[in-house]
Amino acid sequence: MFKKVKKKYSTGKKWKIFSATDFLSLIKPSLLVCRFFGLISYKILNGKIEQSKNCGSYCAIVTFVYICASLLILYIINVSPYMNRASTWMLQGNCFYTLVNFMLVSNFVFKSSTIKILQNLADTTAKLPSEKFVKISKWIHSKDLVLYLLLLLHVPKVFVGNIYAVLSKIIGTYAAMTIYLLDFQYNSYVFIIASCFEHINEELVQLNYNACKERGHLLRRVYHHQFNPLLFVKLRYLKQWHYELNEIIRKINSNFSLQVVATVIMTFTELTFGLYFYILDRRHKVRSLDKEIWYFYYHTMVMYFSTKLLLLTLTCQYANNENYKTRTIVNEIIISTDNKLFKEEIYLFSLQLLHTDNKFIAKGVQLDATLLTGMAKGIFTYLLILIQFLITN
Repeated sequence: MFKKVKKKYSTGKKWKIFSATDFLSLIKPSLLVCRFFGLISYKILNGKIEQSKNCGSYCAIVTFVYICASLLILYIINVSPYMNRASTWMLQGNCFYTLVNFMLVSNFVFKSSTIKILQNLADTTAKLPSEKFVKISKWIHSKDLVLYLLLLLHVPKVFVGNIYAVLSKIIGTYAAMTIYLLDFQYNSYVFIIASCFEHINEELVQLNYNACKERGHLLRRVYHHQFNPLLFVKLRYLKQWHYELNEIIRKINSNFSLQVVATVIMTFTELTFGLYFYILDRRHKVRSLDKEIWYFYYHTMVMYFSTKLLLLTLTCQYANNENYKTRTIVNEIIISTDNKLFKEEIYLFSLQLLHTDNKFIAKGVQLDATLLTGMAKGIFTYLLILIQFLITN
């Protein structure tokens, strides 16, 4: 009834895109890109995620150089006498670079705990069948490829203008790419956990079906003790797996909470200012190349941040829905079974579900569909305020 659970770690074997068979081969492409941008300080070695001194030094240097460059840009925005200071552009620039710096520092500080979480994910998701990983990899790798292609659209626009404009665009483009890479890494982890919950639900449904088949024996006293013990063992196995996933969710909420809060605030501000600049662009009759490039950046940023927010909330909602489905299936099993030992174990599973908080939360911000409605209301309100200032000026 069981498939033998093996550690399917990549130990030098070849892996193909869209055809990952374990967690490490699934995240390997994105880890390579993140390592290039100096966002991670670990590597996959002999099927384990380990800290790398070279990667750590490279990550520290890249983070330090970027923060110094972004502080220089903030100085130019706020202090330099050569800057034409429009209040909305100043506010947007300050919010953007401050939040990106906060996210990068948070990512650097929590790098050790991130390695432990990823190793726990690798151990726990090893229970998933390879066929399930292939389906997951098709979604995650497709999502990442589309992201990289969309970000590459901005590269030709970066090298337009004088040397100072090009340098500032390079810094801004690096900041935007790091935001998306960090957020989509988080999104991938949530999606993998949600897929594990989905597989547990499928196994519970099959378990309930098999238990109902045994019920014919349970109705007769002579067969009362012939209840299939494998069903009991499998139920305990699924209960333990579900508990391990909940522990990973708790660690993810603790480790990535600052990053998620920062990206939610940044998404709110960028969408608000992006829509405002779009309205401002529609009012301009006289156009120039610099303004076209400037407004094109914000038009695409509105699309990018909207897509990123939608994927984040829908993925977290998908995980929450699978958790609610688990509760329903467990209650159905309680009703349908009569075996005392089996029923005691399913009651323990039910109590475990009641006492574990398996929602994705970041410092009080619940990541589900309600975040979309709250964000939309806030953006609409502050957009009206900015438009009122625009009209009065």
